[in-house]
Amino acid sequence: MKPTNKIQHLLFAAATLLTVCSTSAFATVYEFNDMTSFKTAYNSAQAGDTIRMTADTTVQQLNTTGAISDGNPIYKQVIIDLNGYTLTTTSGWGGMMLGGYASVINGTLLHKGNTCAIKAYEVDRLEDLTIIIESVKSDTGGVSLRNHNTMGKAHINTIKNVKMIGTGNYGIETYAQGDPANKTRPVIDLIENVEIDSITYGLDLSASIGKIKNSVISGSQSGIYIENSNDFSVTINFEGDNEIIGANSAVLINYSSATGTVGITADKYTDFICTSGGAVFSSNIGSTTATDFEIVGYTVSGNSFTECDHNVVGGSCTERAECSVCGKAFDFVHNFVEDESKREPANCTIQGKAYFNCECGATSEKFIPRDPNAHEWLITTKEATCTEAGSISYNCKYGSCVGEEYTEDIPATGHNYVETNRVEPTDSAAGYIEYTCENCSDVMTFVAVAIQAIEVNGKTAMLSIGEEYSAVKVYFKETLDAADWKEIEATFADGVATVNTTTDTGFYKVEASK
Repeated sequence: MKPTNKIQHLLFAAATLLTVCSTSAFATVYEFNDMTSFKTAYNSAQAGDTIRMTADTTVQQLNTTGAISDGNPIYKQVIIDLNGYTLTTTSGWGGMMLGGYASVINGTLLHKGNTCAIKAYEVDRLEDLTIIIESVKSDTGGVSLRNHNTMGKAHINTIKNVKMIGTGNYGIETYAQGDPANKTRPVIDLIENVEIDSITYGLDLSASIGKIKNSVISGSQSGIYIENSNDFSVTINFEGDNEIIGANSAVLINYSSATGTVGITADKYTDFICTSGGAVFSSNIGSTTATDFEIVGYTVSGNSFTECDHNVVGGSCTERAECSVCGKAFDFVHNFVEDESKREPANCTIQGKAYFNCECGATSEKFIPRDPNAHEWLITTKEATCTEAGSISYNCKYGSCVGEEYTEDIPATGHNYVETNRVEPTDSAAGYIEYTCENCSDVMTFVAVAIQAIEVNGKTAMLSIGEEYSAVKVYFKETLDAADWKEIEATFADGVATVNTTTDTGFYKVEASK
């Protein structure tokens, strides 16, 4: 290279560095660790500033006011830096209200409420994030794109290096939103290096995605669901090593529009996988709909997606196998062995993952299907008392596991009374016996009175005790000289105890409780 060219390149590098430093010099970093400090930071921040979280933080909903509302989204072009920490949100109306081409980066968003983790109006980027859904409602998702009366039309520039796990019926949904004046405009320009693991659909699309690169999009029903709404066009362009995975189909298309189009463009490196072995593409495309499908490895005619009868050739640790007919790229040919120490077991909500190594140094990952019975129960116990029943409640820690929770009743224990004090009756005074419950220390007193039968009618004795008492125990002696009192069965109502007798005469002792 000529010396003059070296000088020119050095000058260019210096100018570039000066620009970056100059830009950084005018940006300000504000900090927060709760809703109050976030509002303070947000009110001070200007476009281009960073609002950085300094510790794990829990809020109901991250917005401009703290009040739960769709009317108060973040509307400045700021960068919300989670700084490696976890932001937990609990609102039933969505965890984060994000507009104004703001960005969220670098950390974990754990949503324990409903609806979605992020309601996205106009967003610059979601980057270097893990989004986890732990919701009691299965129709909660990761990111829901929304139009807003002041924030503008639903749009995200970039979603990059994002992992979404535990989502309910979608990872990302377009929610029939977009620009009504330009219904072909993508609502997300780029999805890159994104992993979505959803219970229903990885992507629920009613508007276009500009480009998806090097991503894994998985749903227990379908990886991607494409539907028509408001005649938005729905087109997707795949580039690079993408995997679109679904148990019923990789892609489910239910689209019929008089004015919109539906289409998929995918290069030779994108794989569409149906884990049940069924049709990879399931489609219901209306006859009035314009279509545009260019999927390497498939020919498409109307609702018919026909896979090439591949003739796979080549393949080694350094070269991918390919189909000699259609050019579809397949995996490298490795001698993979699972590293069982890294295995992540599946549970009722989240797929597991197995990790493999080849002697050449290559690695591979494979999803392990969800196990609907693999719950991890959080147990809450309400102890039973002597008089009240208790319970054991079982709630699965994985929030999207809905309908599996159950409760077991614990019967009331009943009192366990033991005698703790006794005073024998005399000719002039009633005696009494005190009983104390060993469990709850409740005290029950029986008043003891010696009484002769006031009426013997055949084999029935009626003993007048008094209506101030609520229960009785009755004991009998034929003569007062007899050694012991014998307890006998009695009914008690309206202050009168009635007993069956074995003799025409006798003596009775009553322990009566109030």
